Amino acid sequence: MAGNDEIAGASITWSTDKPEILSVDQGGILTVAEEDAQGEVNVKAEYAGNETYKPSSKTYKFSLHKYYLMLSDLVPSRATKRYLIKEAS
Repeated sequence: MAGNDEIAGASITWSTDKPEILSVDQGGILTVAEEDAQGEVNVKAEYAGNETYKPSSKTYKFSLHKYYLMLSDLVPSRATKRYLIKEAS
């Protein structure tokens, strides 16, 4: 077995360094803690290893930003009305 092949029966432990911003369950599903949560968060996946395979881990960096989009940015420049659209939660 080499590279990114799946290891049968392997258990992955997930963690985050800022659960108040972004949480992760043991299935690797990420959840933003609050609608206006912002910041940089590291999410780590760890494999403890076994008699055949060495332990390993990988850290993923996420940047969460609150943003707004102006409708006029999506329509032709002759548009005269501007509407503020907030990302749906």
